[in-house]
Amino acid sequence: MTSSQDIVTEWVGFANVADDARVSGMRARLEAIAGQPEDRRVASIKSLLDAELALDDRALSTLTRGRYRAWIGMDADTVAAISECIAEARSQLTGPQAMRSITAGQTAAASLTAEEVATLSELAPSFRDALPNEMREAMEAVARRERDEAAATDATTTTKRDVPFWKFWAR
Repeated sequence: MTSSQDIVTEWVGFANVADDARVSGMRARLEAIAGQPEDRRVASIKSLLDAELALDDRALSTLTRGRYRAWIGMDADTVAAISECIAEARSQLTGPQAMRSITAGQTAAASLTAEEVATLSELAPSFRDALPNEMREAMEAVARRERDEAAATDATTTTKRDVPFWKFWAR
């Protein structure tokens, strides 16, 4: 059995490995944590957050971005369980620690692709809620534009079908 300290050391070490290894390692560790009873999950996540917050800003951002990318490859129920534990663990942090954790999350989210942000927003509504207002508004604008374009395409298609072929001027 792996000790809690070994897990924390492994987690912090993910800041110094290649992106693919970081994401796959974090995914495996988070899936293992998700399989624990809820009280142990929260305690495990809290110890990981504490270890992350003891790092410099660059390493903290790297780990946060890696965690988000790890979520993308996980099933929705596991991501929901993990994100709830993170929220619970953050509520146990001091004010400055919680603020630093949230700021790291927003910074990491800003470095993700639009597709990654959209996927994470679907997987974990708490991720979407933590986004800076500008990013959230931009995502909503893109979604509205896509809905409008889809509706316009549907309306054009419907109109062409409703007009007899010989009334070409009415199209």
